[in-house]
Amino acid sequence: MNTKKQIEKNLFIFLLIALLLLGIAGCQSLKARKVAAKDAVNPPEADMVEVNNADPSISEEDAIKAALAAHFGMEENAFYHFEVKENTGSHARGGVDNGYFLAAKVDGQWVFVAGGHSAPNCNDVARYGFPTSMVPECESPTASPELSDEDAIRTALAVHFEMDESEFYHFEVNENTGMYAKGGVDNGYFLSAKVDGQWIFVDGGHGAPDCVKVAQYGFPASMVPWCPTGGSNMPDCPGVGTTVATFIEDVNYPDGSILEPGQIFLKTWRIQNVGTCTWNPDYDLVFFGGDAMSGPGFQPLTDVHVAPGETKDISVWLTAPETPGTYRGNWKFRDPNGEIFGLTTGNSIWIEIKVQSDYSNYPTIEILDVTKDGAVTIKGENFPPRDKFNVVMNYYGTLGINGTYVTSINTGDGGKFTDTYSIPAFLEGQSYIAIRLESPFSGFYAYNWFYNS
Repeated sequence: MNTKKQIEKNLFIFLLIALLLLGIAGCQSLKARKVAAKDAVNPPEADMVEVNNADPSISEEDAIKAALAAHFGMEENAFYHFEVKENTGSHARGGVDNGYFLAAKVDGQWVFVAGGHSAPNCNDVARYGFPTSMVPECESPTASPELSDEDAIRTALAVHFEMDESEFYHFEVNENTGMYAKGGVDNGYFLSAKVDGQWIFVDGGHGAPDCVKVAQYGFPASMVPWCPTGGSNMPDCPGVGTTVATFIEDVNYPDGSILEPGQIFLKTWRIQNVGTCTWNPDYDLVFFGGDAMSGPGFQPLTDVHVAPGETKDISVWLTAPETPGTYRGNWKFRDPNGEIFGLTTGNSIWIEIKVQSDYSNYPTIEILDVTKDGAVTIKGENFPPRDKFNVVMNYYGTLGINGTYVTSINTGDGGKFTDTYSIPAFLEGQSYIAIRLESPFSGFYAYNWFYNS
């Protein structure tokens, strides 16, 4: 009897466990069918960054910031500027760091759509249904922002170089056909083209342009004369070659150098042949306006052959005017056929000096701080303004004369500065060290010594 009851009890438990297992399996099957149905109706966006910002306790602004942080792979507190300027509840626009952003709410979550410095992708703007009033630059699929050509080109260059537009210390559009533009940016040149209504950077810098790119974008030959017809980058001199140079650096007497009245000096520039013709002694350096400073009207550019891609130091003897003031002389080049040519920007090379005879103060150096065998911090006063000084260090008792070169500085407009310089390795372990600042141009100097402790 007991055995029969035990069997019935075990059977009951077995049936109960079986029913529970069947119920769990059914629930999982139903859940899988629901997920599949949801995915079929709402396929995930390929470019959507998953971020849980749908929490109702989070403000709209914080949810948008979280979406941008997820998109850029940053911490939210890493943004040094973030501002929501417009928010309809489903679409938002604002500023982030030095650019802008567009965000949209999808399935209750904010997602990043577009941003940066360049114009938005208007196809994305349309796909997410932004109101025209929020993105007026996308009234048509290829519309450009309401910017002047010059501002739009500047923006395109800033995006290419990953800079803020305000960081360019020189920007100039020299030619613009409406579809193609050429100009100068900082110490180089640029070529820009308009594609689908937007300006883009094509080429630029200091070297010769990529003529294959020039041909690909269809630049007119008159705008890029140093590119042979057909887009080849190979030299094709003589006959149909091109002559153009690019500025590399001032070897001496940089702009603003101070000279005494009547001082004779040898100015040297370093330039590069970026055309397709080899320069030879039949090429000339030609004075091209400004202050001649008693220099020649022209002289040979080189006494050797300078092939395309090679650099050359060119020098000319000049004399500083007798009257104090600022003077600038411009120089270009002339080929054997008498054709004048300049830099890739179309500009000249130049020398600009400041003549002054009334400076009578004595420069001084004060030692502010020393890190043993590491660095020394000094304060300079009464230095001639806008003058270049070489910083040298040597053993104590030498006054720094014939010391080891450390760096060069420009004294700026005020002639007063504070700076830190590394101690040369050969002076490590010395108890006392001499430091000297001397100008190769004006002749002024100052020296001092410090405890290396």
